[in-house]
Amino acid sequence: MTLIWAAAPRGLRSIPNARFATISSPLAALIIKDRKNAARHGEVGQLDGDPFVDAQDWNIDKFDIEVTDTGPGKAKATVKFINLDQPATIVLDLVKIKNEWHISDITSLRDGKPESLRALFTH
Repeated sequence: MTLIWAAAPRGLRSIPNARFATISSPLAALIIKDRKNAARHGEVGQLDGDPFVDAQDWNIDKFDIEVTDTGPGKAKATVKFINLDQPATIVLDLVKIKNEWHISDITSLRDGKPESLRALFTH
C-alpha cells in the first residue's frame, strides 16, 4: 500500500521528471504496521501528527524547497517554512523507483536534534 500526501506533489515538482512523490513501500509498511499494532491495543501509535509539517496543527502560507542530488537515483528535499509563527525545517530523503520519486524517510528537528520518521518506527 502506498500513502500519498496532497502537499508533497506541489513541493516536489522541482525534481526533474517527477510526476508525484509517494511514501516508499518499506516506509509505508512501517507506518501501517504501527497503526495496526496501536489499533489492537486501543492506542494512537507512534505517529501522532503530520510528518510533512512535524505537527498536529498547522497554518503555513509560504515555504521554500531546496532539492539536492545525493547520488544516482537519490536526492534530498529540504523544506523550510513558518508554522504557527515557529520556523521549521523538514528534510525528505528521496529515491527514484521506475521514474518516480518516493519518500524513503522524513527528518525533522526536535530540541535541536534530527529525528527520523523511519527511526521512530524501528526503535
